[in-house]
Order: sequence, then C-alpha cells, then structure tokens
Amino acid sequence: MGGVRAATALVVASTVTAAFVPGVMSAPRAGAAPVQATQEPQIIASVADPARGTPATTVMRHVDRRHAQRTSGTTTASTSPTAPSDQLASRGGTPAVVSGPPKVYLVLWGSQWGSVTSDAQGLPVAPGDPLGAANYLARMYASLGTGGETWSGVLTQYCAAPSGATVCASSAPHVGYPTGGALAGWWADTSTAAPSIATSGQVASEAQAAAVHFANTTTTSNADAQYVIVSPTGTHPEGFAIANPSSPYPLTGACASHSFATSAATGDLVYTDLPYVTDLVNAKGVSGCGTNSVNAGAAGALDGFSIVAGHEYAETVTDPDPGLGWLDSSGLENGDKCAWTSLQNVTLGTSSFAMQPTWSNSSASCAITHSIVTTIPTTGLTLSASPAQMAIASPGTPVTTTITGSAVGTDTLSISVQAPQGFTVSLSATQIQGTGSTTMAVSTDTTVVAGNYDLMVTTTSSATGAVETIDVPATVTPGVFAISLTPAIIEMTAGTLATAQIQTQTVSGAPQWLYFSLLSQGRGLLPAHVFQTVTVGPVVSGQASVQEFWSDPTAKAGTYHFLLRAMSAQGVIASTPLTLQVLAAPSSNFTPSLSARQGATTRGSSTPATVTLKLKKAGVVSASTPPATVAVTGLPAHVTAQVSPSLAVGRSTPVTFSADAQAVPGTYIVTIECTTAGGVTRSATFLLYVI
Repeated sequence: MGGVRAATALVVASTVTAAFVPGVMSAPRAGAAPVQATQEPQIIASVADPARGTPATTVMRHVDRRHAQRTSGTTTASTSPTAPSDQLASRGGTPAVVSGPPKVYLVLWGSQWGSVTSDAQGLPVAPGDPLGAANYLARMYASLGTGGETWSGVLTQYCAAPSGATVCASSAPHVGYPTGGALAGWWADTSTAAPSIATSGQVASEAQAAAVHFANTTTTSNADAQYVIVSPTGTHPEGFAIANPSSPYPLTGACASHSFATSAATGDLVYTDLPYVTDLVNAKGVSGCGTNSVNAGAAGALDGFSIVAGHEYAETVTDPDPGLGWLDSSGLENGDKCAWTSLQNVTLGTSSFAMQPTWSNSSASCAITHSIVTTIPTTGLTLSASPAQMAIASPGTPVTTTITGSAVGTDTLSISVQAPQGFTVSLSATQIQGTGSTTMAVSTDTTVVAGNYDLMVTTTSSATGAVETIDVPATVTPGVFAISLTPAIIEMTAGTLATAQIQTQTVSGAPQWLYFSLLSQGRGLLPAHVFQTVTVGPVVSGQASVQEFWSDPTAKAGTYHFLLRAMSAQGVIASTPLTLQVLAAPSSNFTPSLSARQGATTRGSSTPATVTLKLKKAGVVSASTPPATVAVTGLPAHVTAQVSPSLAVGRSTPVTFSADAQAVPGTYIVTIECTTAGGVTRSATFLLYVI
C-alpha cells in the first residue's frame, strides 16, 4: 500500500498580535523572536485514484501550524531578529537530506491552465495563468545553483548525520548544490481539471503520476527529485484559501506544504503542494501569502510565489521525509525559523527573486548567504574533544576543553575554530605534529544570550590538504534578570491610551530572551472595553518594552491589580506589580463611535483605509449644541488622515488613512479625538496596519 507521511505547511496569520493558539505560532512583531507552539497530527483519508491506476493510499498529515506568519496582510519584518539559539539537529532519518544535486520537476496540474506552450527559454507559458506564475517559478528553479549564488549554500551545511548532531563531519554526505540549475523538467498535466478542493491523497497521486511521466519509477531515481504540484487559480487544494477557520482541511489558512509519499509504482518520493498563492486573501482583504512583501506594485505581484516556493524547497532538501531530517527542539524546520523575516531580493544567476533567509547552524542565525559546503572523502585524520561539551556560566570567564588530533606519521595538522558571534576562542597551539593536543579556551561577551551553541573545530593536513571537523556543543547558562515598571501605577481616563515603560536588566550571568504576560491579582480582570498589550516582545534582558492599555469612553471606572511577569526561554521568572486605575470619562452629550476597529492601507497605493466616525448622542442634545472639532493623533511618518475638521452630534463622516512609499510597515494605534467648545474630549482608537 502506498502512503503519504508527515507534511509540514507554510502558514499565514490572520491575527495581528503575537498570541499562543493551539497548533499555531503567530508571527511576532518586528524585532521579536519566534514563539514556540505545538504540532497537529491529522489522519485525513484513504484515497484511490482509479484513473491513474494507483492503489488506495492511507494519508497521514502532520500539518505544522507552528509558524503563522505576518504577510502582506499584516506586517512583514524588515530585518531578521536574532532568534533564541535553538539549533537545528539531525533526527537521524533515512534519508536525512537530499545529498545529490536537487532536481525540481514543476507540474502544472489541471486543464484550467489552458493550452500551455514554451517561451524562447523553453519555460512554460499558460493562458490560464493570469500572473505568469508558472513561468516565474520555472525561472526561479532554473536559476538556483547558477552564477555562484550562495542562497543555496546555506542549505549545503546540513548532511546525513546521527540523531542529535548539530554539526556535520566533513566526510558526511551534505545537501547537494544544484549546479547549473535545479529545474529538471516541467509538465502541464491538462488531461483533466484539477479538483476544486483536492485532498492530500489526490495531490500525492498527482506527484506519483508526475514521477511516472518523468520515468522516475524507483526510490533510487527519485532520491534527489522533488515534485512541485502547482494548482491553478481558483482551486483550493487541501482547503487552501477557504476562509472558514473551522475548515477541516490541512491548508486552510496556510500557504503551502511539503510531503513524503511511497508506492509500488514510484518508490519513495517527496513533493510540494503549491497552491496559486495569490488566491489567499486574509481577513482585511489583502493577498496573504507574501504578495508585494518585497517589491511594490506589479513588480511584487509574484513575490509570494518565490518566497513560499523557496521556503518549501529549502525544507524539502534538509527534511525530505518531514520530521526525520533537520529540525529544532520545537520541531521547526530551517524555513520555519526564519519565515517572513528579512525578506529581500536575491540574485540567482542573472535574475532576481523575492526570497526569505533560512536557518544557519554555523552562524546560529537566519542567513541569506553561506559558502558552498561540499562532501570531503574520509581522510584518516582523527579529532576529538575532552570534555566533549562545554558549559559557560559567566560572560568573560573562559572554559577549557582539550582538543586531540592525530595524523598519519609525522604530518603537521593545523587547528582552527569557527564560533558564533560574541564568542572568544583561543588555542594553546594551532598546530599538532603527528598525534598531539591543544587546549581550547572559550568565553563569551555580555551580548551572548543563554542557550545552546556549537563550535566547529577543524583540522587540516599540511601534507595532503585533507580536512576533518568535529562539533563541540557549548551551553551558555542563564543568569539572573530583573524587571521594573515606570510608572508602576497607571492612570487612564476612559476613552484614552496609557502606557508604562518596561525596563529589564541582566543582574548577573548571560542575558536571556524574555516573554511577557499579565497575570490578575485579586480584582485583576480587565473591565469591559479595556484592552492591553505589550508592544515589543519578547526582548533580551537589558532591553526595554512598553505595556499599553487603551479603552473605549464607556469603560467602567475602577482599580485593577496585576503582576507583569517576564519568563525566560529557560523558564526563569521575574515579576513586578502593576496597578491600573481607570477614571471615568468627563461627562458630555456625545460619544465617538467607529464603524470598524481596524483597517489596512498599502504604502504607495491608491487604496486607503477608510472608517466611518459617528458622534452618538449621549443625553440631551439641543439644536444649538456646537459641533465638536475632530483631530487624528498617533500617525507615523508618511501616513496621513483625511477627516472633516468638525462634526455635529448625531452626524457621521469618513476618516481616510493613506501611506506613501516611504512609510514604515507596521501596526499603529491611532487616536481620533473629538473636542467640544467647552474643552471636553472624547476619543476612539483605531488599529492601523501599514503594509
């Protein structure tokens, strides 16, 4: 019986603040680190496709909703944060990586593509492809591995390695570099229409049909291959672009997935379920899977295709049988850890494509470039460390281990060390003759955050140039931190915004990533119409954040007590008391009301965000009551608001927000203030997304 195992999905967020949702990791705000969440295994169906002669396939999906992402519908981070140092580790699977040069077979599934032809470069052109996505994807895959591009180099550091390994021996089979281009062929399977809502079994069946079409009918011939199944616009493979949040399909709210399948007709193979990604429109009516995330206007219409396809390609070559390749302790793959961060144009050969970085163990960060690593045959050299692991408790205090190397005869070995940023490494000797040892002393500076790191120790033979490498894990243990609030007692008049500065301090030892939460204490529940958030978080101890409260004018007055808690990634906790005093709004005969609480405007676009402001009557309003003046505050630079300067009680007026191309993408709390001739001000808050 054939099978499909362990698929992981690229997920798009419909929320705007970092939040823990079962099975979902919501994208953090810009400058925040990834948030851990859970996995969601699902048994979907047992499917047979008689038209293709395939047997019934039991489909087990392991859909990863762990990296819900800010896309063009919310906020895209412009820079990559330094994430918690949770390295990828091999799960020891077979195969653990795609070690030959990767070969991509692009499949245009369904008669909806129309009569597909070739351009001058032999790449597909489809009349049923309104954006030219098929040609764009084919060019991207064909450009990988050309012109010495080093985006693919990041992937080549991973290899077939024992379970738990975080660094590869130089002789281990590494991920292959797609020299000359990764595109091995394309096929327009237009014999029948692609299903409106294809099941996972139907997508797997199409991948197997593609393997047969390309004469890859064994596990061996499919070892380096991956099949990218692109569905036509207007279809919903596995529930893609279905707005119902309770939809049972795996790709509801997700951008793509990659999977493993096996059958007697093809052997083992891997494939990507790639919908027509611009079809996904989020709750704010904005295309959700990366459209215009890098390039504005028509130039960025296809950004999402290369970002999403590149994400799945990178994960497929480093975790081909999902869950058995390279993942971190939370189950995140190399693309997951860097999803929607540092999106940028990357030159591949002679073309440029919008891409995301992927995780690099060698730098313990998201990387867009890396030298190309190749497999070096076994050399006869040996290298070891004693102790094999290091624990660093205090910045600036060295910890030592003994590095022992041996070569054939009296050959001279050179010893070098590659360490993460913030580490200082010294060797008592940098050369060993024959068999010998050197002492390696390692210390960190105060910028290195508590967590697990890897040092790569390499020995090189002066006689033959042979190289051997070992990994020396180093754990930076957490120190002590403290938090405080200024002010600790926050007064807020109903209908306004109030803030307090959160100060964090590393008292001793290494700094830590801190996650904030607000805990009730006594009468601590927030009253109706009062809201709160921590605007920046998580942060590294020593950095600051802001606790925000805002409310409607109808919020009930009262005093509320809380504990603001900071918990580190290692489970260390510190807290400080916080008191919120909600004061009644001054009496007046009107209350401002907005037709919507949030809206989005696109930079440089003629499509503004519009909301209707109405002054509702509250008490007796006479015909002689003068109108209130209207003002908008809290707007970021290069964002403007158009609104009538005065408004009579009982009347309405539109408020229109526009952003020029220089505006900084982000989420902003905007206040619309209405003031009477007597000086009484009422306000309403509006959450504005600049994308």
